[in-house]
Amino acid sequence: MPSNEYYYYRRTRRFFRIALSQDSLADYYKTNFHLLYKEKWSLTELDEMLPYERDIYIALLEQAREEEARDNGR
Repeated sequence: MPSNEYYYYRRTRRFFRIALSQDSLADYYKTNFHLLYKEKWSLTELDEMLPYERDIYIALLEQAREEEARDNGR
């Protein structure tokens, strides 16, 4: 069983990750849902990302989606 110190660390890390992100809490969960079910990422992968990593991956996914839509529109 994890120690209380480890549990506290994970909760604190998660709090600041959510609090310091530019997304609202609702957007955070909507994005997680999309990444889990559409992109097939795991919740563990998403939880362990730093905010800037998450922003980079989301920006890259949006860019790829826009390129795909543009190519399909041709």
